[in-house]
Amino acid sequence: MPAGSTEGAARDGVPTTTTRISMDSLLGLLPLLLLVALMIWMIVSQRRRQREVAQMQASLAVGDEVLTVGGIIGRLVSVEGPVLGLEVSPGVVVRVDRRTVSGRTSDVPAFGTTGLTDPTHDTTHEDTTGPTDDVRSDRPDTPRQD
Repeated sequence: MPAGSTEGAARDGVPTTTTRISMDSLLGLLPLLLLVALMIWMIVSQRRRQREVAQMQASLAVGDEVLTVGGIIGRLVSVEGPVLGLEVSPGVVVRVDRRTVSGRTSDVPAFGTTGLTDPTHDTTHEDTTGPTDDVRSDRPDTPRQD
């Protein structure tokens, strides 16, 4: 090896074999590093969401209107440790576990307030008086009147 030359260093702007191999190995690791970074980001964001839900569940109080993970909406009438009394209709109280509450209804859009309507359903000319004796019911659970 001549004096003053270094192994692996570029001479005259041309990379040596050692430099080329290390660049290729770094480029080969890039997809793996991106996957690891993505997984870390997903884990951190999931933990943050779990922490927010746990804080919300711990701060529940009587009178809060909540939504359960099963889709039941009601007002809290009692809070007894991990068990909540959820009034789903006047006089109907359901006991649920505190962990089943997914959020307060103030955080969830109210039913029917999305602004979406069915353009194919025109209610301007519907008969709202109900079925008459001379009209045959098309429901399968009712007998036909011929």
